[in-house]
Amino acid sequence: MTDSNKPKPDADAIRRRMVRVRRKLDRHVDELVESSKTLGDWREYVKAQPVAFAGLAALAGYLLVPSRPMYSEVDPASLKRMARKGNLVVASDAKVKPHAGGPGPIAVLVTGALVRMAATWLGGQFGKVMGDATAATNPTENYSPSETETPV
Repeated sequence: MTDSNKPKPDADAIRRRMVRVRRKLDRHVDELVESSKTLGDWREYVKAQPVAFAGLAALAGYLLVPSRPMYSEVDPASLKRMARKGNLVVASDAKVKPHAGGPGPIAVLVTGALVRMAATWLGGQFGKVMGDATAATNPTENYSPSETETPV
């Protein structure tokens, strides 16, 4: 068959096809816009992977919060042993430096906020589960009389 033997589509068929294509295109553009809104929203990622983000928050808190200084009391006999071995150094001009701050206080605030967020999310999930379980065990809770029933 040659190209001249093929039937040519009429104008109405072309118009109908273009209308279908435009409808599909509109639907696809709407879907694309909706999905692009969620791509930039960090809350969507936290909703999708809450356990991973809770672990990440715990790891960040562990790494950013400085450890507490270790203090120990030494009895006089141990002091004598350390002095004999040369392990005891006494410096009268040693000064204790106050904590300079740094990322520690900020990390505590951020970690606390993330923990509160995770607890709120977990509470919401628990409420949803318990709410569904309550609805299943108490079917009359959401009952409303129909129009044909008369109130007593």
